Amino acid sequence: TNALLFDERLGCYTWHSKVFVGGKRARAMLESRDLLHWTPPRVVLCADEEDPPDAQLYDMHPLPYESLWIAPLRVYRWRQFKQVEIQLAHSRDGRHYARTADRQVFLPLGTADDWDADYNICANPFFVDMGDELWIYYTGSRNPARGYEEWQHRIGLAVLPRDRFVSIDGGANRGVITTRPLDLMGDRLHLNVDAVRGQVRVAALDGAGQVLPGLGLDDCVPIDQNSLDVPVVWKDGRGLGEERRIRLLFELRQAELFSFWVD
Repeated sequence: TNALLFDERLGCYTWHSKVFVGGKRARAMLESRDLLHWTPPRVVLCADEEDPPDAQLYDMHPLPYESLWIAPLRVYRWRQFKQVEIQLAHSRDGRHYARTADRQVFLPLGTADDWDADYNICANPFFVDMGDELWIYYTGSRNPARGYEEWQHRIGLAVLPRDRFVSIDGGANRGVITTRPLDLMGDRLHLNVDAVRGQVRVAALDGAGQVLPGLGLDDCVPIDQNSLDVPVVWKDGRGLGEERRIRLLFELRQAELFSFWVD
């Protein structure tokens, strides 16, 4: 339940460890420049009123990924069997963490007869970057309380398309989301998106929220494909241009938006 990492972005070693808060397992973080002198443990995540009463946060080992830190979070439930499922946690600065996607299960347990029915543990580091795929190795096991003489352990591999940890989804009705102001370097906007059943359009806004000329929703060439990398194009092949501090407005219809970036 410990994870030690030299974090190049933070410029220090980070140690994520298990502590107890109110008698329940929780996650704490320490930092060091030399592996000898450490900051005091600081609680970064613990179970709260939005978790089931028997939930405890057993383990997580964050890994820098693009503009975030992402961690598999092992959530321990003891009431029926000793079960541990994998959710996600994330950070924008590497020091303050939040639960991801309304605490949905990320790596689900198997059925009662499966080899990973009760207990999942992701390897450290969390994933192996294979280009268009992220490979997640994990240990799965079954509780002997199901009628076995001992815990049964196997090694599994889960394969995730790049960036597709979480999506913002639009239904049959038009859905719109606007980002906070972003300082972007580059002219071409790219999306990781699945819109084969619908479409996505994008508008670029200035810092005051006004649509930039030629970069409105009606100027955007609709995206209706499933791809890890779709360039966004406005009329006449326009890109974002020289504007540097902007907001992006995404219109989604029957579509899932996973990530965006600019180059």
